[in-house]
Amino acid sequence: MHFKKILFYSVALLLISWVMFFPQATQAQWGENPNENLVISLKQLESLQPKIALNPADGGAYVSWFELSGFGGYHVFLQRLDAQGNLLWNPNGIRVAQRNFTSTQDYGLAADASGNAVLAFRDDRRGGERITAAKYSPDGTALWGELGIDVSGTTDFAGAPAVAATTDGGYVVAYTGAGPSVVVKLDASGELLWTREETAAALLSVSDITASDAPGEAGEVIVLFRTLGPPTVPGRLTAQKYAADGTRLWGENRAEIMNSGSLQLGNFPKMSDDGTGGMLVSWYQSQPALQSYVQQVLADGSFRFPQNGLPLSFKAGQLRTDPSAVLDPETGDVYAFWRETSGNQNLIGLYGQRVSGEGTRAWGDDGRQFIPLGSTNIGNIRAAMIGGEALVAWMTAPSFTENTLQAARLDTDGNYVWTSEAVTLAPGAGSKNRLSFTNAGSEEVFFVWEDERTGVRGIYGQNLQADGSLGPVEDPEPDPTPVVTFQVDMSVQQLKGDFDLSLGDRVHVLGSFNGWSVSDESALAQDPEQVPEIFVLTTEIEQETGTTIAYKFYIEAGDGRPLPNDGWEGSVGPGDNGNREFVLEEEVVLPLVFFNNEDEYDTSLPERENPFALVLHQNYPNPFNPGTQIAYELPEAGDIRVEVYNTVGQRVAVLFSGRQAAGAHQLYFDAGALASGMYLLRLQAGDQVLTRKMTLLK
Repeated sequence: MHFKKILFYSVALLLISWVMFFPQATQAQWGENPNENLVISLKQLESLQPKIALNPADGGAYVSWFELSGFGGYHVFLQRLDAQGNLLWNPNGIRVAQRNFTSTQDYGLAADASGNAVLAFRDDRRGGERITAAKYSPDGTALWGELGIDVSGTTDFAGAPAVAATTDGGYVVAYTGAGPSVVVKLDASGELLWTREETAAALLSVSDITASDAPGEAGEVIVLFRTLGPPTVPGRLTAQKYAADGTRLWGENRAEIMNSGSLQLGNFPKMSDDGTGGMLVSWYQSQPALQSYVQQVLADGSFRFPQNGLPLSFKAGQLRTDPSAVLDPETGDVYAFWRETSGNQNLIGLYGQRVSGEGTRAWGDDGRQFIPLGSTNIGNIRAAMIGGEALVAWMTAPSFTENTLQAARLDTDGNYVWTSEAVTLAPGAGSKNRLSFTNAGSEEVFFVWEDERTGVRGIYGQNLQADGSLGPVEDPEPDPTPVVTFQVDMSVQQLKGDFDLSLGDRVHVLGSFNGWSVSDESALAQDPEQVPEIFVLTTEIEQETGTTIAYKFYIEAGDGRPLPNDGWEGSVGPGDNGNREFVLEEEVVLPLVFFNNEDEYDTSLPERENPFALVLHQNYPNPFNPGTQIAYELPEAGDIRVEVYNTVGQRVAVLFSGRQAAGAHQLYFDAGALASGMYLLRLQAGDQVLTRKMTLLK
């Protein structure tokens, strides 16, 4: 055997063994049990750095990640989820970019108001390194082509891009360059609208981006920057807000969030818009000591708290890192949570603070302790709002391979809202990292993270509802509007000359449900599946089930001629004025009756009138699920059989077998035990046989 063939078969066997050993998990919806998280990506090699963005068009989300290929490159992938956590695209996701990078950097993901996803990432597919922006429609179409839009061109360095979808239908990409950081605006088609460069005395790096419109404005965006360099260069935060046309709104030198102290190397704080054109950011400094801060930059670039931020705690002898903050838009309160450590950082706890609308530390100068200092590691702390109250999520790790993801809802005093205090979102099996989340409305949060519970790093997800439960939120089904079918036989009136279609006559059903008024909506129509004398109307009645409905039939003379009893039926039922009556249910099919305008000639019970031939009416409704009404007419008394057969000739039901009197009869057929399909209804009376086709749809 040739060497190439041996190599081919070896690779094939290796790939088969990979697939057998690492099958794609089948969990495809938000799990109701923390041991059954949604598997978004679990491949032969690692998937990492997930991001999630809410899809405002349908309440679902987009999830992106990097995936290592067998040839060493980290490719960019994207998946779309609906609100229930179902994977809407290929279970493996869409490969956005097949790259050759053997390491990863940060990247950006956003979703616009039309439900499109936009990514920004470092790319090498065109030769050289550059920043690419890619846009995908909800059906997975690459709207800017398979290679996307080249945002940066080939430069000495371009990395760690972030992206935001602006309210004017555009997109802003910001990335770190070898010299200045660069901010570019694209329109919906990917055309470049403007470019801005931001510089500082030291290297300036992009930290985060968010769309944030001031009231009455559109298309505004904020970019958060940090200085970066050797240990002697302090890492400090600045921010700039750009109008839709690229105008710098916070001055040429940006809003200076910090002018003292220094961020720890590798700390790139995140921010969120405040809903009024500003932003909220939290961070920790390594100089002069490990301390956590929060700041809100208002729409005009001014600060809510003192410059350099508001310290979250002053607890002596302890240190604070990795804060996450969220703004309550109703009260203006800020909730922040962080990693509290002992002075030598060998003990770790979870602490929090509420900063009131007035800027005071509502939980005391030391903050509030939620998990006391201990040997268990705590990280990936995330703050959000849920049900109008604060939510904090975190990961605990008693060992490297036993990470548990938990969350707790807190009231304004810092008390636990849920009976169980903390809810487990993911089990303590395998290491976990890079927790990302998005609010899915005010009552639900979606989470995604890296997880190695199977021995291979994959991407998992879980939702969390405001009551602390997991699993998809089922939209409450609206109470169905009751539907009623009226049926009347006009054959007697036609023979008497009181009803003539050629004169434009119409028959109506009037009653307590429609104000006893004549209208087009109250008119019955001939049913083409039945004999011409049968008239039917199916209509919704917007009243509560259980209501007693009174009604009668009424003839409207097309030529205006006088009719007996002014066109109304006579005394035909037990209600006031001889009205017919029935109790309203979700679906009512009333029996077929004869029109009767002579009180002494009561034909409200069909079997009292002798029809003129053997008739088998079409079942109603048809198609049906699972029950339907069967009506037939016998010209004389005799032995009859009413049966149902399937399409291969097997009898599946006998509805009646025996002797019946002459007249009109009805049967109800419940096909709940049968499969969907076509069936034959058979009526045999003496030596006469009639059949009708029926369709059962489940």
